[in-house]
Amino acid sequence: MTRLRLFVVAGCVVISGCQTPTAARPTGDMQHWVTHKVQGNNRIVRFTIPPGESWDYPSFAIPQKIDLDGSDSFDEARSSSRLLRRSWDYRQSRFVAVDSSLDAFIAVSKSDRDLQDLSALGAWLKGESQREADAAVQGGKPGLANPVLRLTSKNIRGREWLRVDYRISGSNYVTPFDHRHYLVVRISSGGSMRADWNADAKAAGDAILNSVAIE
Repeated sequence: MTRLRLFVVAGCVVISGCQTPTAARPTGDMQHWVTHKVQGNNRIVRFTIPPGESWDYPSFAIPQKIDLDGSDSFDEARSSSRLLRRSWDYRQSRFVAVDSSLDAFIAVSKSDRDLQDLSALGAWLKGESQREADAAVQGGKPGLANPVLRLTSKNIRGREWLRVDYRISGSNYVTPFDHRHYLVVRISSGGSMRADWNADAKAAGDAILNSVAIE
């Protein structure tokens, strides 16, 4: 199936999504990466990502703006509006199987509690995940229980975040966005048979995470 791609000038700052048809495997070198800005009410989320994307997933258009007050996606707590969902392949060429991938996800999610600070966000997420885990156990599906195992503070670009480690779904990074919403970043990589590709994917993932800022 043919998929349309738009070429991007290296180093540009964009407001809406853009993709390139092919790109080198991402590393920690951000020279040709693209910076995106997404407005949410009176705040802006900025992040920088590699060009290109995996050919094996539907293309995701990075939004220009999200409506935190009127969007139907925020009817329930922990619902979210996605800012980024993208994967990059690590393989020798387009004509061979994918060896591994780097995946990045960024979203603004809703809380039903006033998020006065990082501690309030962490306590709320831990309580919500434990209630869901208890319900899974009571429903006879203990294998689906996904409680928070650990909360760890992390400073990113001068802003305090929490690394949230879940039993099943891995790690998210979260920080309050406003008094009812919080920003979620999830980066995953690895699994390659090649140590250098695993190292490149980790360096690129760290660079994406460290580029995220709320203005």
